[in-house]
Amino acid sequence: MTMWSDGEEDEAVDNLVRLNGEGYDFRNKMLKRGLNSADLVQMRNYRKQKKKKSQRKKKDKDNVNETANIETSDPNNHKAIRELVATKLKDKVDDVATVLREDFKVMERRRDKAVDDLEKLAH
Repeated sequence: MTMWSDGEEDEAVDNLVRLNGEGYDFRNKMLKRGLNSADLVQMRNYRKQKKKKSQRKKKDKDNVNETANIETSDPNNHKAIRELVATKLKDKVDDVATVLREDFKVMERRRDKAVDDLEKLAH
């Protein structure tokens, strides 16, 4: 068996690769199971967001240390705290907006595919 890039050995994949190499004529119906491109895009976006969150947590720890050094009795420092909070909120809102945009793209692709499939069935 072949060791694939994900570190797994998969007999079914080995058989598909072998049959493809032998010139087997695959039909669309044979390959319906599994992930489609929209699912892969969603998984990649999820991984990107997870990576951003871990990087942000590190940044947040640095900011907490920075905030701990600010004397709050000084009125000028209130401005620094406001700016720090505003930056954090903006980052979080931007993250949510990015995830929502990607989710809407995936939903639109699925909707378009469903409409196409329905049109094919109607004809």
